[in-house]
Amino acid sequence: MSEIKSWCKMEFTISFTITEEEARALDALTGYSADEFIKYFYDHLGRALVPYERGLRSFLSTVREQIPQHLQRMTDTRKLWSKTT
Repeated sequence: MSEIKSWCKMEFTISFTITEEEARALDALTGYSADEFIKYFYDHLGRALVPYERGLRSFLSTVREQIPQHLQRMTDTRKLWSKTT
């Protein structure tokens, strides 16, 4: 006899837009390792991040890996633009 199974997977994502200045600030913030950032947070601001630490680590990693290339494109564009004017 055949077997039929079902399950539900719920996923929730949020997209947001930030300015270049905000992106550069975020890039600077993620220049610290996740371990250093989290330790500092726990030592000085409390343990509110404990339930979200895995998500924070993932977010910091994503920012550290992806933001610099976009910021470099903007920097390169400004350099190119300033040479043509």
